[in-house]
Amino acid sequence: MKAVFPLINIAALFVIFLACCSTYLNAKALQQVKIANGEWQPYTSNKMKNYGVVTHIVTEAFKVEGINVTYDWLPWKRAYQSVVDGKLDASPGWIQTEQENARSIL
Repeated sequence: MKAVFPLINIAALFVIFLACCSTYLNAKALQQVKIANGEWQPYTSNKMKNYGVVTHIVTEAFKVEGINVTYDWLPWKRAYQSVVDGKLDASPGWIQTEQENARSIL
């Protein structure tokens, strides 16, 4: 039987947690966070209950702090660029791959 959350998924959830923490101060001032999201079933999906497990965790974490979350569902490249450009506050579920590690070393 396969593990429900293999190590890479736990690492992804940790990255999500860090992304949420990094937007906390800005979100606290605004009481609203706008998050870019994309399709990555079963973790994030516009078609699933609570938008998938990762999106649900992010929503509930902000809810505990009284912060409302809205999601823009975009292709992943546009989601990433929207956060980089400051149009949206965060995007959950990103992890660094081995290939990206190799590029950053060179």
